[in-house]
Amino acid sequence: MAANASGNVRVVTGDLQMGSTTVIDSSRNLQNLESIVMPDSKILKLGTGLDLQIYHNGTNSFINNDTGDLFIKNFANDRDIVFQCDDGSGGVATYFQLDGSQAQSRFLRNVKWDDGIQALFGTSDDLRIKHDGTNSTIDNFQGDLLIR
Repeated sequence: MAANASGNVRVVTGDLQMGSTTVIDSSRNLQNLESIVMPDSKILKLGTGLDLQIYHNGTNSFINNDTGDLFIKNFANDRDIVFQCDDGSGGVATYFQLDGSQAQSRFLRNVKWDDGIQALFGTSDDLRIKHDGTNSTIDNFQGDLLIR
């Protein structure tokens, strides 16, 4: 490790460790990308109040926010935010995307509402579709319900 005239610390060779956390791990072949490597269950905490945490516990990964709203933004022009997951056959499929070029939300797989959960439509939830496990209802609270 070496410090330059501006006071910055730089790892020349080897690992940089802070306590039990390896911040830069020279033993991993990460395609020459600089990386922060942390052991399982060590939490990356961000913000003055440490309100945003990101970690992996060896089995699952977590992003936790303890204050305010959590925003996920994409500022790239006409680009998307894509939500992907296992497709049930060993591959990966897109289930949902926010389509920036079309200015719309797209569902690319079935959407399931459990019994008793309503699908609400309109700014004031004027149209409601629900199945309670026994019966199905469509309620329209504003204007005419037209079926064509």
